[in-house]
Amino acid sequence: MSQQVGFASAWPVKFVEVDCADGRRLEGFWHEPSADVSCQMLLLHGKGGNCYSGVCRFLPPALTAIGVRTLALNMRCHDLGYTRCDVPFVDIEEGHSPVDGGMWEEPEIGRLDVQAGLNLLAGMGKQPVVVAGHSSGGFYAVTGSAGDTRVAGRILLSPLTSNRRPLSAWFGSQAALAAAFEDAQARVARGRGYELMTLGSWYHAISASSLLARASEDDRVWEDSLRSSWSPVWMLWGTKESGNLPWQAAAGRMPVPKP
Repeated sequence: MSQQVGFASAWPVKFVEVDCADGRRLEGFWHEPSADVSCQMLLLHGKGGNCYSGVCRFLPPALTAIGVRTLALNMRCHDLGYTRCDVPFVDIEEGHSPVDGGMWEEPEIGRLDVQAGLNLLAGMGKQPVVVAGHSSGGFYAVTGSAGDTRVAGRILLSPLTSNRRPLSAWFGSQAALAAAFEDAQARVARGRGYELMTLGSWYHAISASSLLARASEDDRVWEDSLRSSWSPVWMLWGTKESGNLPWQAAAGRMPVPKP
């Protein structure tokens, strides 16, 4: 952990840097209870979110009040696009400015980010670790901790269950989707997979590499990962959300331990 940050709050907050296995360094906010720590939580934002807004902003004060140490982690899909601080600036005339963000997100990178957060928490004490995630954070809370015996439980807030299923809705028809795949493959083959392709919905753009990564994902990976551990799972969503029926169906397919 590094320096104290100037948050106007009643609970101790520190800015932290978290090292990933592939050499990248992530940022986050560390919320430490004033009393004894009973539990630790890795808190993951949704796509386009970050560690200081949404659930990552309003949950930590409630958690620290009941003795839960919390790491709100900025995954590499935070915000929609941002210039990376870990590489020298590459002039725009060269055609490639190093950036990250939700538009460039690739599922395998998200799993590395979760493991980095878990490694930091596991080294802080013997208290049980819970992973909580909202939207795409709920997807990675499952796939990024699959089979990890350090995880005592998972909390999923309106979780994304597949990176592949929204694709047809983004492009409007199977023909348009096939044309987008062909375009993305050509860009990647030219070494320009970082280039953005426009969308008529969602966040309005996605990189060619990210589109192909989503298209190649196994639709079963989220549910298979959820079944890989018997740690308790608490899934919450609003009944008026568009995912209400799919979430109900997914919950119904989960195995229930025998007494």
